[in-house]
Amino acid sequence: MSFRSPYTQLPTTPLFPPPQPHSAVSSSSVPSSSTSANAAAASNWDTLRRQARNLENEIEGKLVGYSRIGSGGGSAGYGVGSSSSSGGGSWNSAEAAELELEELLKKLTWVVNSMSSCLDNLPSSMPTNPSMMHMLQRHRDILYDYSKEFKKTKANIASARDHAELLTSIRNDISTYKSSSSSNMQDYLLTERGKIDSSHRMADIVLE
Repeated sequence: MSFRSPYTQLPTTPLFPPPQPHSAVSSSSVPSSSTSANAAAASNWDTLRRQARNLENEIEGKLVGYSRIGSGGGSAGYGVGSSSSSGGGSWNSAEAAELELEELLKKLTWVVNSMSSCLDNLPSSMPTNPSMMHMLQRHRDILYDYSKEFKKTKANIASARDHAELLTSIRNDISTYKSSSSSNMQDYLLTERGKIDSSHRMADIVLE
């Protein structure tokens, strides 16, 4: 019978595995500050671009109606052919449209300036896109054209309003003169008729 030696070493398994080296985290999995800045700049640009287009569409529609006052005001109730009551209401509508357009043009100016500032302050990691520069210039041109058209129409409406007020004043003066002349003529005829009646009475007295 053989005996196992007490010194024979048995295979053993360690209770705790040896520590493993930490794996390096890929830099691509962590967003860098430049990537975040680029995304923020692009989002800001897109927001401003949409605001500019919306304002341009709104201004264009209102300019069409506003221009009709300056170009065809007489036939549309805005000019010299309208009565004082309807004309006054038309001029009030023109003034309301004028104030609204001024406010919209101010907003568009602010948006276009903000777009320019956005391009001037792009992150260094985000080069300026030529298409963005072209788009900014296009919005500037549209703003210039709308502002020019608004000022021109505003001047035409002011001239038409002054002309209408002048004609109204002249018509009122003529009406007053005619009314006064008619009253004086009636007084004159009554006086002459009184004289004739008095002469007839005197003649009757003499004949009697």
